[in-house]
Amino acid sequence: MIFRLECRHDWDILKGLLSRRLKQVWGEYAESQVVGDAGPQKCPLSGETYTDIKKRLDEALVCFMEGPPFTLQRLCEILLTPKSIYPNLSKLALALEKNLISTVENDSSLLEILEVFQPPQKLIEKRNK
Repeated sequence: MIFRLECRHDWDILKGLLSRRLKQVWGEYAESQVVGDAGPQKCPLSGETYTDIKKRLDEALVCFMEGPPFTLQRLCEILLTPKSIYPNLSKLALALEKNLISTVENDSSLLEILEVFQPPQKLIEKRNK
């Protein structure tokens, strides 16, 4: 049996609400995690600034044109109570990346987003050793 996802709500409106909540959640984490004395803090895994990561996550969410990702329920759970699950911003960023790119394989319009979330070459080399 093939299960078809029926959307009962306007995806464009819901997408806008999720985008706004993503930005709100990002702001709830301590500012010291985003900006330090030496300027913008960088994510330890990717080396990107948290501001850049937030922008990329929001772009990935907005790129779902046809409908919501199949990870929508988990995405909503994360955005509802992020601090109870993820104590710091880097862990939250990884969870959101995982949920937003897991459907890229099934949506050709999102393939360009996949490049954004590729791990840096140094991490790839470490894993291969």
